[in-house]
Amino acid sequence: MCSLQLVDESGHTTESDGYVPHWFPNPSTEHYGDYVQLTIDMETGHIVGWKKPTQKQLAETFKLTKQG
Repeated sequence: MCSLQLVDESGHTTESDGYVPHWFPNPSTEHYGDYVQLTIDMETGHIVGWKKPTQKQLAETFKLTKQG
């Protein structure tokens, strides 16, 4: 089970439970949606290969709809 929490600029929280999203980096092997393996740069503490998810990826993961 992968539990994620998204907090927007106004502090509103949205959650998602399920498989690991495809946009999570995994440099050594494909994660197949049910586990994640991350490489951490020991100097910076940052995840190696991390790219900020797009708005489309976040919308799909958190099942967001446009509000207007």
